[in-house]
Amino acid sequence: MTTSLRSIPRRAVLGGIAVSGAMLALPGMAHAKMPMGQPQAPYFYRFKLGDAECTIVSDGQLPLGDPSAAFLNITKEEIARELHDNFLPADNAVLEQNVLVANFGDRVVLFDTGMGTDALFGDSTGKLMSTLKQAGIDPAGVDAVVMSYAHIDHCGGLVGDNGNLNFPNAQYFIGEPDFAYWTDDSKIPANYPARPHFLARHRRTCCP
Repeated sequence: MTTSLRSIPRRAVLGGIAVSGAMLALPGMAHAKMPMGQPQAPYFYRFKLGDAECTIVSDGQLPLGDPSAAFLNITKEEIARELHDNFLPADNAVLEQNVLVANFGDRVVLFDTGMGTDALFGDSTGKLMSTLKQAGIDPAGVDAVVMSYAHIDHCGGLVGDNGNLNFPNAQYFIGEPDFAYWTDDSKIPANYPARPHFLARHRRTCCP
């Protein structure tokens, strides 16, 4: 016998829903639940540029704090306007640390390495090695690492916590003035923010 939905009394339907809700509220009953802490979507984007296949991966978000203190060559009014017009918080400058990997077919070049495991700016950085894996890029297959300059958020990911190179088969390129500056105590002002920390990290990552 076939029963149509129209033949089921409305009161019976509502009563069944109420009973089901009450049963879900009973203590000690096991329910199938979705596990918490599921990962986000893979953190990379791939595109072609001429003959090169380029992949943008991320080392995570870099929170710099008060934008007025972080950016000094722009008025506070212009900073506030730019943040407002781009729907960004006015009290915390957060940068996305994008890292470019260019595959030319016969060689692979990585530009900058993010913060690495340095937690100076919090735990939202240091994602590079995992996002490279998500993008199917083997760090051992990188032929060259180019650092645009020697700030810690560009060269911090050269070396792992164990002291081993994260890109063991690569050649490393950095501008000589930057290298000379960050490896010479006498050239860094005594009042430079977090001076001892930055010096120690640069010696660890940039010195052979």
